[in-house]
Amino acid sequence: MTLHYRIGLDEVGRGAIAGPVVAGAYARSLEPRPTPAGWPDVKDSKRLGRRKIEYLAGCLTSSGDPWGIGLATAAEIDHYGIVSATGMAMRRAYNILLDRLLCGDATNETFVDGTSNFGHPLWTPVVHGDATVKEISAASIIAKFYRDRLMRGPISDRYQLFGFENHVGYGTPEHLDWLYTQGPLLLHRLSFRCPIRVPCDKCCRQHNQTCCWRVAGELRSGDVTEEAREVAEQTRQMLQ
Repeated sequence: MTLHYRIGLDEVGRGAIAGPVVAGAYARSLEPRPTPAGWPDVKDSKRLGRRKIEYLAGCLTSSGDPWGIGLATAAEIDHYGIVSATGMAMRRAYNILLDRLLCGDATNETFVDGTSNFGHPLWTPVVHGDATVKEISAASIIAKFYRDRLMRGPISDRYQLFGFENHVGYGTPEHLDWLYTQGPLLLHRLSFRCPIRVPCDKCCRQHNQTCCWRVAGELRSGDVTEEAREVAEQTRQMLQ
């Protein structure tokens, strides 16, 4: 069997306490062809600054090489767990990429960062793959770019006082300060352990020192089926 593409898969946002986990997929043809602009600089997105990520993401997505983006929302993370939700995001990215290929997935070699293939028999996990497999690095850059754009754009615009343009959902001191005084949004991953280690103002004031993070999780009424439809629409918009 002749292999056609070498595919990399990676995610970003797994350790955040708010917002989606976003996965990227990127494919390079195994036939000789010019490399994308910036290809020598492609490496794990965690080792790159914001401007470099924006530049490289532009190079990769305009190179003509197939790519895809998928995400799983906070409600899906709470319902299925972060590991399963990460696998869902990766499958969504992978399926979008496959739609852009002219061959089936059995004719490609696919590598995913980490220790798990998320139940997909044709995916090969590579520990530290984001640092050793260029296609995984490229996928991580695309995923990082699109997640940051989502968090700093539509989500930051909707929750303007929350500072998402700065922390993009991670547990920074600024983010925790807001949680301490205001309590969580449903955008937060309420199945995660509460990041506030002492009873916060909102807990003491409204819940008699019962953790408002847990209360919000118990009151959450998000329809995961509806969330899945929203994910599909969000992904479509992100690819425009």
